[in-house]
Amino acid sequence: MSKSYRPLSHDAGVAFGAAHFFGKEFGHQQITSKHLLLGILKTPDCDATLSLMKMGTNPYKLGDILRHEMNLTKVERFWEGPITKSPEIDEIENLADQEAQKQGKNLLSTRHLLHAMLQHPQQGVAKWLQFHGVTLVDLQKLPSQKDEQRPHTSGNWALVSEIAKTTLTKAQLIATQHEQTLITSSHILLAILDTPESNAYRQLANLIEHLEPLRANLSSHIHRLNKTRQSESQIKLADEVKKMLDFAVEEYQNTYEFEFIDTHSFLIGILRESNSHAAQVLGNAYITIDQVRAQPRYVREYPVKYSKINLAKQAIIKRVTNWLTFTRNEDTK
Repeated sequence: MSKSYRPLSHDAGVAFGAAHFFGKEFGHQQITSKHLLLGILKTPDCDATLSLMKMGTNPYKLGDILRHEMNLTKVERFWEGPITKSPEIDEIENLADQEAQKQGKNLLSTRHLLHAMLQHPQQGVAKWLQFHGVTLVDLQKLPSQKDEQRPHTSGNWALVSEIAKTTLTKAQLIATQHEQTLITSSHILLAILDTPESNAYRQLANLIEHLEPLRANLSSHIHRLNKTRQSESQIKLADEVKKMLDFAVEEYQNTYEFEFIDTHSFLIGILRESNSHAAQVLGNAYITIDQVRAQPRYVREYPVKYSKINLAKQAIIKRVTNWLTFTRNEDTK
């Protein structure tokens, strides 16, 4: 992303997810301000919709009107590539971030986003809102209707696929077997190669005829890494893995192609952190980021609430959760 903004609140993250859903439904290539507005209007009990109701506007009926109008632009032949954010979304996020800063808020809420949409009266979405009786002046008169304190970053982790979490657990097992406590991208890539039901494995298998040389290279490299002989509770993430995770989240946030982070996102993250041994192994096999992005999702790696294995208790899951949830700070002790 071109600029780092405050994290989204959970409700704002839900609204962005809904915007992606509508963009996909209409066959559009980009998420625009109208997609985002529709996402906000269809997010129940968020600060923005509660404020609109206080102003005498029914956000759900307004959403139905907007959805009907946008349906007229529906593309019958769906766009098969990734759905990206339009430049106006960056501008809205920038204005929303400025408003949050003025208010001393740590998260971008749905109301901040709505405020940003109304800030430029000549823009299309602002004109549309004004036509339906929603103005910036009226919004500013109202106090916030809900303090959206829950960050969407924790929501992002909740939306990591079960297969991706299982892959991380396998990476921890590989490290433990080698008496290591520092998890690297090589551990994760080898775990992917040991998870044939994952998207990343199937995508690699489609691009590389023989995966065994990759597995042998990674195994040999991991065997040469330092042994620590410490307890599993001392598991830590290497800096390259933290960067890989950040890139995986960024891939999810920027494309909105799927509503959750899966092993495909991990694979993109490994490739983008090009200094790691795992990225070099993939590079030597002539695997590129564009090739992986062009691959279809062979399976839909759904997140699930329950699992036969209590993944939440796995040390690596705790470390990754802390990294993704608590503003990318160092691992919680």
